[in-house]
Amino acid sequence: MKKLLLILAGVSLLSLSSLKGQDSGPEIDPEGDFFTNFFKPEYTIVFGDGSNQGDRGSDLKASYDVIRYRVDPRYELIFVGEYPQARFASFVVYDDYLATTDYIRDFELKPLKWFYQNHFRSNIQYKEDQLYAGVISFGGGEPNPDTILPGCSLEGYNVRDNFLDASKRNESVSWNHEENLPAWVPPYIGGDNLAGTITFRRFIKGEDNGILPLARPVVIVREVATGQALTQLEAFQKGIVFFNDAYLEPFLPQLEIWTLKWYNEVFQPKKCYWPDPESDIYWTRGTEHVAAGNPDSGYLSAEIPTWIMPPLLSGERFIRLRFKLPVMAKLPTTGEIMTGNEELRYWSLSFQVDPVTLATISDDELILDPDGYVNLIIGLGGTAPAYVTPENFYTFFDFSELEGYENVRAMAIRTILPDVDFCGSAQSVPFKTSEHNPMGGFMGEYVPVVDYPLVADLPEVAEQPLPHPESCGVLPPPFPPPFNCVIETE
Repeated sequence: MKKLLLILAGVSLLSLSSLKGQDSGPEIDPEGDFFTNFFKPEYTIVFGDGSNQGDRGSDLKASYDVIRYRVDPRYELIFVGEYPQARFASFVVYDDYLATTDYIRDFELKPLKWFYQNHFRSNIQYKEDQLYAGVISFGGGEPNPDTILPGCSLEGYNVRDNFLDASKRNESVSWNHEENLPAWVPPYIGGDNLAGTITFRRFIKGEDNGILPLARPVVIVREVATGQALTQLEAFQKGIVFFNDAYLEPFLPQLEIWTLKWYNEVFQPKKCYWPDPESDIYWTRGTEHVAAGNPDSGYLSAEIPTWIMPPLLSGERFIRLRFKLPVMAKLPTTGEIMTGNEELRYWSLSFQVDPVTLATISDDELILDPDGYVNLIIGLGGTAPAYVTPENFYTFFDFSELEGYENVRAMAIRTILPDVDFCGSAQSVPFKTSEHNPMGGFMGEYVPVVDYPLVADLPEVAEQPLPHPESCGVLPPPFPPPFNCVIETE
């Protein structure tokens, strides 16, 4: 154990970031093990930097660290990292259809050794340099201990407990069961996966100030038969892992990917209801499959009507969103711990200039009144009255200084990991269905009620919306065709 800690501590920030490949690694110590021999700069490959600019509607409070792979059952990937100072983290493996094939969340990651701690579990305080590791399988099976070379064993580590399978395509996205498909539609081809992407997500990430710079994880390519690692150079030369999309493109079935998008967005029916009479906007949930989407996120979106833009841009009116915020996780940058009483791990609202996210507001930036309600005011021009302050329970953002603000046309809500008994997240809304319905609404008081008040009409103290009934779990019949699901309120 002491030897392992010394080896890991010796992997400096400089060495992990420089990553210069070698033709062959250092001589293997047969008395050591896989980590003492291969957790070294010659073998470790850092996930690509996931800093994002909001392309494809991403959340600006998140990082999406990525590495691309080609399936070869002679090898497997060993990923290593430290539990990050972040609100949420997960590994997601996508197949060559860009569909989720496997994933693991932060609280499910078992520590590398018994003396490490996972602060994403209840009542555990955050500490730096707490390690985990896992395996991403390409279908080659579990290594045979009898063929593992000396110095290459993983015995004694909790690695295979954190297991992800990249060998098979996601069968749940298939359209082969559907009737009345157009003649041009190709069949969904399941079975063996060829290649894909692994994304490590972090939301509201903090600094990595420990000895080990592993909040952004690394992978090591390992031979299944012998347990020996490939050097970085060998891994890239053999095409097992790579960073550039250009190397991934030849393995992707482009027609089938396009068909999957068409099937989800066009062919599958929508369930539509009249808009909420208390709100000037129409929230809907999107399709079940989102290319390279987060399986732990629920998404709602709404179009900002074009008729309201002139008074918004002139500063005559504001966008006002009023809603109740769920009981949120607040770890770990505030020093708090998971209690088990959280209703939701993460909430955000993004404003989009299709397809780019202009701004993201996360739950930690919202002011709550004594009853837990938010009164969020968005300005696209002009100034707010002096009394629009946190002391009066207002949260105010002025977007007029952001490039492209005059072209904002959409809002998107993202909710991550709701408690199983909580009914106020975007996950409560069925796919391709409007949030409001004749029974009241799937999210109740947790969905934002939106209006566009005149500056002079804002009260001195923020007001809560009218009581908002919910119909969680109840799906009324939709309006019959040819009802238009795209509704712009007057």
